[in-house]
Amino acid sequence: MDRTAEIRWFFDGAVPEAAADWFGALGPPPEPEAPRTDHYLLPTGPALNVKLREGHAEAKRRDGDGRTVRLHGGAEGVLEHWRKWSFPLAEAATVPDDACWLAVPKSRRMRRYRLDADGTLQEITGTDAAPERVCEVEVSRIGVAGRSFWSLCFEASGPDPAATLRRAATHVFAQAPPLRLPADASMGYPAFLAKVWGSKA
Repeated sequence: MDRTAEIRWFFDGAVPEAAADWFGALGPPPEPEAPRTDHYLLPTGPALNVKLREGHAEAKRRDGDGRTVRLHGGAEGVLEHWRKWSFPLAEAATVPDDACWLAVPKSRRMRRYRLDADGTLQEITGTDAAPERVCEVEVSRIGVAGRSFWSLCFEASGPDPAATLRRAATHVFAQAPPLRLPADASMGYPAFLAKVWGSKA
């Protein structure tokens, strides 16, 4: 079981070129991950997230309600604390073919930051050893119900993940992003999927 602190923003359409350029200029060009499709159990509330991903079943439960926080540069987001579990699926397992599951194709670019004991923040690569305190920052292209979206996310783990997230956000937003990041665009995946699916219905 892992504990994380997370802030996510979701927006309609494709990743704006200015946002992609801003993210790319934060450091060495981030390598895009291979596109994948996750399958989400349609949410019944904002505090539970269940998905099938690359041979694993993953469950997340939110601890308490999220709270709106103000970050460096004027960004505002909903900070949520989650508990996460992951279980390998049997080799013969298949994705359920029924209306309760939603296919969500994704394409992500990610940066990872390590927070050292002296407060130093360093970007790390996939070849580095796993640090104790880390924050992943990602820009993702997402498809839901035939529509295109994109998201910006901070996800921190380790001791005091909220403090790690805030430290990473201060570093990332030192170069102001070329768009507003308002609290009303910030939510976890269950709330986002419920919002999109509800508008589809």
